[in-house]
Amino acid sequence: MKKDDLIEIGTYRGKPLRWRVLENGEDGITVIAEKIIDAGAYAPKKSYRMQPWKTSPLRTRMQKMYETCFTPEEKTWILKTQFRLVAYDTDGNKEILDEADDYLLLPTREEMENLFEKDTYRTTKQGREVPCKNFDRLCEVDPAALENGLGPNEEEERYRPLSSSAYCAYWMMSPTRSLDEWNLYVNSMGLIRAKNTADICGIRPCMRIANRDYPAAGTFRYEEKERVETPFPYEKVRFGQYEGTPLEWLVLEKEKDRQLVIAEKGLKAVPYTDYFMVSQFKYSAVRKWLCDEFYPHAFTEEEKERILITTVHTPKSPSDISAWKGPEDTEDFLFLLTYEEVKKYFPAQIDLFCYTLKEQGEPVTWWLRDHSTLADNQWVIGERWTDDYYTIEYIPQSRRDVYVRPAMWIKNGE
Repeated sequence: MKKDDLIEIGTYRGKPLRWRVLENGEDGITVIAEKIIDAGAYAPKKSYRMQPWKTSPLRTRMQKMYETCFTPEEKTWILKTQFRLVAYDTDGNKEILDEADDYLLLPTREEMENLFEKDTYRTTKQGREVPCKNFDRLCEVDPAALENGLGPNEEEERYRPLSSSAYCAYWMMSPTRSLDEWNLYVNSMGLIRAKNTADICGIRPCMRIANRDYPAAGTFRYEEKERVETPFPYEKVRFGQYEGTPLEWLVLEKEKDRQLVIAEKGLKAVPYTDYFMVSQFKYSAVRKWLCDEFYPHAFTEEEKERILITTVHTPKSPSDISAWKGPEDTEDFLFLLTYEEVKKYFPAQIDLFCYTLKEQGEPVTWWLRDHSTLADNQWVIGERWTDDYYTIEYIPQSRRDVYVRPAMWIKNGE
């Protein structure tokens, strides 16, 4: 058997199980399930210290999988593998934190880093080659995993670049140096991340089998499915100018006598705040620029008469549990959108791409006005380094390469 060959051993819920060959060694062949076959939590609830693998509910569940998935003959091919978690104190004394002998295991971090392709390149929608690390770790998901609660969070569901079947994760072994309430998993971009042990995550078992001839069932190859997405048919209005360039605005919502519009392009890169402290929208440098520099010079007097003053409310972050009432409301002609408004008005993710007025170079990141509980960080719509798609991010408010894309309510034209 060679690396990436697929072999069929066992069945799960009436379906044949296929296993991807990761390594063919002298003492056995290391294989991992082709798909995420189920989902569950490593531990039943939050605790101050993580439950060891030896006594975890997930290990018990995987032992039952072993008993029911394989025939007596197939069980003779599967080798028992020892898992041992070792730690050293400051004096160099060795302590075994956890150990067990099992037939079905979860892959370790070392296996994730050493047995999977690390660096690949892919072509973005703009036709450029970008690095896509650890793409090889992604896999399809069996419906059984979805039935048991596996699924992306709202952000991933709307904006992740992968096919709908490439759900986010499978569990890995415990952290290598300590036992705590976190465990490792692989996310929807193939990156190793930490997650609470009580959170639902995918199960993708790993095992070692004896060296022998197995019937090959193909070669593992995960391919990203093409995402077909068309721009939403926004109406456009020409209104105002900036530095001699006429401005076009996308119509987001229409009411009887007014309409909500947003600048089609990023107007200028402005830091959210000029101070070394977290700033809410009312006291932000962005609002000051909109009120003092942009609004007075961008519109004619006739155009200013059509722009309506708006009570701008910024909701308090749900993660802020303090007694603070939240950001102060403002009365403004121009303002920034919130993330909830972005989700409402941009049904096609491709419309989140924003270019500058000169339309040169790559898409740019643009500010939102949401309240953030992260110190000196602000919400933006920006491009992730792993792909050519836009979603919400947190970046420092002092960044000077993020653009302003203002919105406003205007009276309907004649």
